[in-house]
Amino acid sequence: MNCIFDYSRKNSFPLHVSTLEEAKTIILGRAWKCIFINWLVGSLGTGILVFLYYEKGFRGTTFLQESAEDVASYLESLTISLMDNPVGLKLNGPLSNALGAFFLYHIYLWRIYIISLQSLMTSLWVFVHFLGLFGASLLIAGLKDLLKFITFHCYVFYVYAARLYNINMLTVNSLWRLFRGKKYNPIRQCVDSGHFETDQIIVGMIVFMIAGFMLPTTAVYYFVFLTLRLLLKAVFLLLDQCQEFLRGHAQVPFKGAKSPSFDVTSALNFLKKIVFGEIV
Repeated sequence: MNCIFDYSRKNSFPLHVSTLEEAKTIILGRAWKCIFINWLVGSLGTGILVFLYYEKGFRGTTFLQESAEDVASYLESLTISLMDNPVGLKLNGPLSNALGAFFLYHIYLWRIYIISLQSLMTSLWVFVHFLGLFGASLLIAGLKDLLKFITFHCYVFYVYAARLYNINMLTVNSLWRLFRGKKYNPIRQCVDSGHFETDQIIVGMIVFMIAGFMLPTTAVYYFVFLTLRLLLKAVFLLLDQCQEFLRGHAQVPFKGAKSPSFDVTSALNFLKKIVFGEIV
């Protein structure tokens, strides 16, 4: 019985394979081709870095330290601007100042952390410097790790803001159900009717007002750091696509194989996570 393979990807070849041995030969040939291209591009990248180091005086460790300091300075100026009611937003002053002081203190701790790791950053840069000799995909992976190392505090700030916003949203949502005479049933995983006493409604109203007035401030901090988080994820996604392009696809796809399509359900779940402050 003949197995017919067809062109179904952009990086694939139009193939008509009749035997398993022929398919293995084609796959092995494509794999060696991808490995050679990956090694060639990686060696070229390493050669460029060596040239910049010896001819132009480019110091990678200095560049990493300056980049980390630039990111910290940007976050510091951004936090200070949020404390000053940016673009005319009427935020909760005490809460905004408390959150701003919290993030500024963590920026201070991050700068001390970077200074204490200067020798480690030098070793990391030397290590990444020659990863291109083992392939461009490995070099890109090392650069991704360094970028995550430099922007780690951005992710920490995003987690802090997301958790605070998530708690605030869940509180407002739960108390809004209380005013409508409903409550969430964790056993049945649904919203049921509920009976509440007068004192419960009064306390719920007070907490609802407090959470409602806090929500705009926490939402501003959350969406600012969420934007920064999504930008970094876009950069990492671009680097991942570069790795996939360099590695290529050694497998031969079957005829009739489904190509990746846009998943509406996943997109809606992703938007739901963003709205309710879940970690993405």
